[in-house]
Amino acid sequence: MKWIINYSLLCISAVVVVLAAGWASNGFTTGGLSGHGIVAIVLGVTFSVLLAVALMALVFYSNRSGHDE
Repeated sequence: MKWIINYSLLCISAVVVVLAAGWASNGFTTGGLSGHGIVAIVLGVTFSVLLAVALMALVFYSNRSGHDE
């Protein structure tokens, strides 16, 4: 179970590093979006990434624990 937490933290760290690198290189522009639009995009992307990480972790956990057999 500890590897799931490590995998999740690694994925979250990778996302943070990519965002920090993008911000450091050019900065972020809003593209004419309001504050509500930016918050909605950030929350939507964050939720999608977290859901994908959780589902992949469950697939690996199910495969290794023998529940599929």
